[in-house]
Amino acid sequence: MNQMQLSILSIVGVLVLIIVGYLWYQEIKFKKMVAKNFDYKIDDTINEEKILFMEGAAEKENDTKDIFKKDIINQNTEIANLFNDSNVQNNDTSNTESIETFPEDSMEAIFAKFNKIPFPFEKVDLNLDYLINAVFEESIKIKIFPNISSLTQKKFKIFILDNNNVWFEYRKGDKYIINGFKLIVHLVDKHGIINKAQINMIYKEIFKFVMQYHGYIEQSDFDNSISKIKSQINYLPHLKLELELYLILKNKINYTNLASFLIASKFTKIEGRFHYLQDGITQFMITDENDIGLEENHDYSLLKIVSNLHFIHNPTMVVEKILDFSEHFTHSFESRLLTRNKQLFTDKEYRSLLRYVEDYANSAKKHGIELGGELVHRLF
Repeated sequence: MNQMQLSILSIVGVLVLIIVGYLWYQEIKFKKMVAKNFDYKIDDTINEEKILFMEGAAEKENDTKDIFKKDIINQNTEIANLFNDSNVQNNDTSNTESIETFPEDSMEAIFAKFNKIPFPFEKVDLNLDYLINAVFEESIKIKIFPNISSLTQKKFKIFILDNNNVWFEYRKGDKYIINGFKLIVHLVDKHGIINKAQINMIYKEIFKFVMQYHGYIEQSDFDNSISKIKSQINYLPHLKLELELYLILKNKINYTNLASFLIASKFTKIEGRFHYLQDGITQFMITDENDIGLEENHDYSLLKIVSNLHFIHNPTMVVEKILDFSEHFTHSFESRLLTRNKQLFTDKEYRSLLRYVEDYANSAKKHGIELGGELVHRLF
């Protein structure tokens, strides 16, 4: 090996050491930046989910500063600038201005075209969901997405836009050629609200993935959504309301005759219980006196009417339907309607019940909660 070859190898070796040292320095700098912004170690953030809505505990809020600062902005200024103004309004028309308003190659125009492609799956509720949209300059081949299940226990879904601009729900292990994707993460469920640090870690993982394939990314305004949810769930201890009434028969009725009457009255049998449905939602149901489904070859002298009014958009109307059904039942069978305490249900009890339910519905509305809405279903 001559002197020139040795010189070249030495230069290459020095360059490799410089590059490795620089990348190591950037990694150390990045970790310090994250630790400073969130005031705890990076490894601990995915394990902390302290907010439990039933306890009403207050979360110590850290500023949601952009963790992608000068180092990344210098690498890709045009893409990084999008993060400062990335509030998505809905999954159909997040860009309210027309495509023609923006330069053809701008990110705004790219996302305007992306959001105009019909999305056939469930509507994204930005009051309750965190949304990331991503678009790539060219179609890319992928099989594995970043594993965000290690970052949150909240429900999430990934939808991909293939190279024919058709939407599919992503299935782990399948291979795809895609133009873009949507990541939808629930902000709240029965266990509480997602931690903001978790959202930032999710965003970081998706950001690295999108940058790897020279894509563009935008996220919804989760700060406002979380603040709104917190103000609503303070009312939750007062929200759940279950109505119970009883039908007592003078003479026992066998299952066959009872089931025939209920089905003729437009009830649907589900696991032995008879549900009165409207738009697929149970308005009220009939069980035996112990909340157990009715069984064949049994006779019954006491039936229970149950309705979870917090799952009903219009609980006053459901009370009216229950009373209409009870009247129809008492005309068909010699029976009486009883209160929850098994006292005779009179006109006085009816007026009191109606007034109570009306006040309940008005109170929920006053606190910004839609009875029967998506938030109620997620929390209960």
